[in-house]
Amino acid sequence: MIRFATDGLTFQLRAAALLVNRDRLLLHRLRGDDFWTLPGGRVEAGEDAETALRRELREELGETVGAMRLAHVVEGFFPTEADGPYHELAMHFLAPIGDDSRLAAQSAPFAGIEAGKPLEFAWFDLDALDGLNLFPMFLRRGREVIAGEGVLHVVERAG
Repeated sequence: MIRFATDGLTFQLRAAALLVNRDRLLLHRLRGDDFWTLPGGRVEAGEDAETALRRELREELGETVGAMRLAHVVEGFFPTEADGPYHELAMHFLAPIGDDSRLAAQSAPFAGIEAGKPLEFAWFDLDALDGLNLFPMFLRRGREVIAGEGVLHVVERAG
């Protein structure tokens, strides 16, 4: 995975999915965390971001996703308790989920796993993200930033 410490911070390259079904966005968190984020994970050396994301979605959800398009390039700067400050470069891919997907049929939060750690997944209405403890924070603007055309470049500094 592309993650390393340099100059007093940790850098990582991440690929994440904007899994959208109708007017809902699928989010996840580590069980016990108080914040939500997009499903995805770190990119391996020599791996392109879309391939990494497809691998992560198979690992975390057992799901093969169809067409994707790059929607966001996010430069995130944020503190963590475990590793100190982070600089994350994330690529968000929009991946519409059809009603025939088993993911779309989930109405209540459901479990997943990543590297032996329990995850919780849940669908959230695109118009109700503003009040959610969601990172990156610009996603709280919901439909405005998730359903837009082209590729949005975001620089976000937290804490």
